[in-house]
Amino acid sequence: MTDVKVGEIWTFLVPLTNDNTKFKARPVLIVSVNENFVHYESINYVVISSSSVEEEFDVVINDEIACKIGLQCKSIIKTTNIYTENKTSLGSKIGELPKEILKKFMKNYCRFQEYVIEHLK
Repeated sequence: MTDVKVGEIWTFLVPLTNDNTKFKARPVLIVSVNENFVHYESINYVVISSSSVEEEFDVVINDEIACKIGLQCKSIIKTTNIYTENKTSLGSKIGELPKEILKKFMKNYCRFQEYVIEHLK
């Protein structure tokens, strides 16, 4: 089985936001890995986009860092678009998010989760 870690960037066939019956290979950030299930090893990931507009909880990866970690250009980690899939569907590893950006992502991810919980009340 593929060794996958939180903070790594992989390619994945992601459903298009305007038509979830179509897919596109895109870079994704691994948020969690669940290897506790015998028949289904799942991962949670968020999409990394180079064409999206930055929103409140998103994290920007500038051009310089993007090139160093295997992305083609400035990109945005879409913190609010969280997916769960079987990790056997992963494509190839692109790179790893630098620790300072991973910390910023984790902070924004926690803020978003708090926002969601607050609005459930």
